[in-house]
Amino acid sequence: MEQEDKTILEVIDQIKDWKGKEVKHDRLSDFFMWNYNWIVSVNGNKYFIKIPGEKAELFFNRDHIHAACQLAAEAGVGPDVPYYLSGNGAEVTEWLDGYEGLKTDKWIFQHRFKEKFLFKSLDVLKKYHDSGKDLPNKKNIFDQLRDIAAVMKKHKTFEPREMPYLMNLVDRIEEAIEANGGMDLKPCINNIAERWTWDFLWNEKTRDMKIVDYEWSSMNDVCSDLATMSVSAMLYDDHDEELVE
Repeated sequence: MEQEDKTILEVIDQIKDWKGKEVKHDRLSDFFMWNYNWIVSVNGNKYFIKIPGEKAELFFNRDHIHAACQLAAEAGVGPDVPYYLSGNGAEVTEWLDGYEGLKTDKWIFQHRFKEKFLFKSLDVLKKYHDSGKDLPNKKNIFDQLRDIAAVMKKHKTFEPREMPYLMNLVDRIEEAIEANGGMDLKPCINNIAERWTWDFLWNEKTRDMKIVDYEWSSMNDVCSDLATMSVSAMLYDDHDEELVE
């Protein structure tokens, strides 16, 4: 038995509500950097299980991620979260039946999607921003970038030669923001991956959208989320103007 299979069986065994029921599990995907992902069927009802990957603790606090997922569920923009195992950070969410991610290598609105699709994405993002609750993770995007740089240095990983310039730029941008009134902190997604918008799942039948994956979520300025969306989705200037409005 592979270690991954042993781990998912240990997680299933810890959920008391599933005792005595027919439980089946299948790998959803190959190993990603942060998680092992599984689909679990319990008496025919499907769930999604995310188990922390090796060394993921260098970057993430699973209690913080769980709080962000719960907030998203309460705001109506994320899946329900029926179980969380704080001991190992495994999280169980509802399976979003009928929802799909976008099948493109990049999320390029101007080539594939109608304008209202962008607006729908912004609607769900705004609901998360305006949920009225604070997240336990108070590190803004500048703090998180410095944390990543510190991990790279500590573990002597590859560093781009432009790293000193980029980190200096981070400091200068933060100083400019602070000099002009600072940040208006709200719950944000903060996903700094280039394909951030893959985490927006669309249900064509119900015309509903959900956001998944809250690893980086923290209190931050909403402009950071809007900027990341613009870059990830390769928006044109007219889209950016609509986005800001």
